[in-house]
Amino acid sequence: MPDPILLSTWHFGLPANKAGWPHLLKAGGLLDALEQTCVACELDPAVDSVGVGGLPDASGEVSLDGAVMLSPARSAGVAYVRRYAHPVSIARRLMEKTPHKLLVGEGAERFAASEGFATAELLTNRAHEKWEAWRATGAHLDFHVGEREASDPEVRKALDESHDTIGVLGLDASGKIGVACSTSGRAFKLPGRVGAGFGPGQWAAYAGAGALGLFGFGGLARGRTGRAWVLGLFGRYRGTVRRTGLMWVNPLVLRRRVDVRLRHWRSEPMSVVDANGVELRVVVLVVWRVKDTARAVLAVDDHRTYLRECVEAALSRVLSQVPAELPPAVIRDLTLRNTDAVGEALTRMVAADTAPVGLEVFSAQPTRIEYAPEIAAVMQRRRIAALDAQYRDSVLGSVVDSVEDTVTRLTLRGLVELDDYERKALVKDLTVAFCTGRGEMAP
Repeated sequence: MPDPILLSTWHFGLPANKAGWPHLLKAGGLLDALEQTCVACELDPAVDSVGVGGLPDASGEVSLDGAVMLSPARSAGVAYVRRYAHPVSIARRLMEKTPHKLLVGEGAERFAASEGFATAELLTNRAHEKWEAWRATGAHLDFHVGEREASDPEVRKALDESHDTIGVLGLDASGKIGVACSTSGRAFKLPGRVGAGFGPGQWAAYAGAGALGLFGFGGLARGRTGRAWVLGLFGRYRGTVRRTGLMWVNPLVLRRRVDVRLRHWRSEPMSVVDANGVELRVVVLVVWRVKDTARAVLAVDDHRTYLRECVEAALSRVLSQVPAELPPAVIRDLTLRNTDAVGEALTRMVAADTAPVGLEVFSAQPTRIEYAPEIAAVMQRRRIAALDAQYRDSVLGSVVDSVEDTVTRLTLRGLVELDDYERKALVKDLTVAFCTGRGEMAP
């Protein structure tokens, strides 16, 4: 995708560019940018070769010319406009609404009136004073013989310095090129003359040189390591550029930059449920890269958004098949605590889902699995109760084993002879003693 460019001639074109630049950044705003750049200059009375404040012709009347062109083959112009300040705006309207290429004089002004353009006074006091000073030299007496035959050197110098206009060249992000120009013509020109001093051949030469310059310099690009460009021309895929350093790329092609480096993405906590319907919050770390740039750019609207959605879908499918926890007696491989097995299943599923759009996924591992806040407290109490029951069961088993061993050893060695009543009493006393001792030892 080319970077937008807006070029204007002469020093007064720089502030005019500020008026047109915001329009160039909008989709389809190339014509608006060209028009508003010219309009800003046409409204500046300090500029004596364009619009309001332009120097008049030999009769003291200001007349304006303007033209606009848009690639690939649209153009229009108006000339000898004496009652309207924005000839470029009129030319644009002519190009958009009619098949005509050029309107002159009263025909152009009638068209402007029918389109609702407001009339304006073009001659300013400053321009009128310059015209009076020019007439005071007597230059007008031989001026109509030919502008290039003016006898006074000072008049010749003034004429040479005042012939110019504003020309604007624009290139938008889609690769479309447009040109516009606006002028009041050569100062003190012969009434009815059109243009600022260039003939058709010269205008064609300057336009061609500008187009070639824009075409040449606009194609210069800098390739960076880990970056690639996907190229398209008029909706057709033209290839991928992975070179680094300075290069030239056809400025007419649409360039889309793609990052082909190895990247990782850490998700926000995503809500899923396990096999028991318990709601969890899971954070996943994905290591991936763009493998097929054409598919990544053209097959989906945004491959990064597509990757996130695939991870979320795969996570829901994998985690819904296994429980978060099981009792200790159950095989642990079937729970989410086995992160290796869960990560491998998740990686396989995400890699399979993203391969059709040119993405290569190396790893998709859950880095944190926790209960949803609303059930975390309940699950904590259940876990504590289970641990307490497990501890009590282990203590009781240990005490019973100790009592049994003690009674058996006393009996086998003949240290005591006990009947059933005495045996029960001894078991009871030993059980109380061992439980009391275990309770004192417990943390």
